[in-house]
Amino acid sequence: MLEPIFIIKRTDRTSGGAIRNRDIQRIHQHLLLSNLVILPSDTCYSLAACATSRTLYQTINVILDRHDIPISIAFPSFLVAESFAEFDHYTRLLMEKFTPGPITIVCKVTDLKDPENKYPLKEVVRSKDRTVGVRIPDSYIEREVAGCTQYPITTVAIRDSKGNIVQNLHQAIDIVLKGIQKNKFKPDVIAIEGDFSFKKHSTVVKVDGGNLKLIREGEIDFSLIKMVFDNDYPLSNVEDWT
Repeated sequence: MLEPIFIIKRTDRTSGGAIRNRDIQRIHQHLLLSNLVILPSDTCYSLAACATSRTLYQTINVILDRHDIPISIAFPSFLVAESFAEFDHYTRLLMEKFTPGPITIVCKVTDLKDPENKYPLKEVVRSKDRTVGVRIPDSYIEREVAGCTQYPITTVAIRDSKGNIVQNLHQAIDIVLKGIQKNKFKPDVIAIEGDFSFKKHSTVVKVDGGNLKLIREGEIDFSLIKMVFDNDYPLSNVEDWT
């Protein structure tokens, strides 16, 4: 049975909860070698990998027994995210108001290509309409990992056999390691212990010009998102409606 290369426990992090630089360097090299990280996202443990491989989509779906659905991507900040996705005025408005936080905004992928592998991000996420689900998570650990290479990371919830999100680290590790056994490629795994800020998964919305569509209900009430969207509050001057 495979085992994680190592586990970063809560006690291994700084007093403020940050991952120590020695571990960030190990994670950096680990991700660049197409390996996986189990980390605490906003609501559950997620499976992270560098979004740099055409085969990543299939690998994650096999490991987590997912259906043929697109993969969302996590970014460390808005400035990084806008290099990979097309942000119009409305997307920027929602990003400023609700991120970092439990919202996934589906928008168009840019034509920016990876300088080494020469392919666009859309081939990793496998959406059918050239879109990508963008997340800037509230989870500080997830943002740290997302920012430790020049590439964004996948943010795919680890679920049990009944489809419930997993908040127990050992259960998450067990699911991932068993899933790896079914995959032709056997990546190594690092696991990071952590806590969660929210009880529900992120709210997923799609922004297409002046249109807003609810894809999945979640932590942030859609009526609140729609109110901000419809009223077109000025950037940097949005009242705190939460």
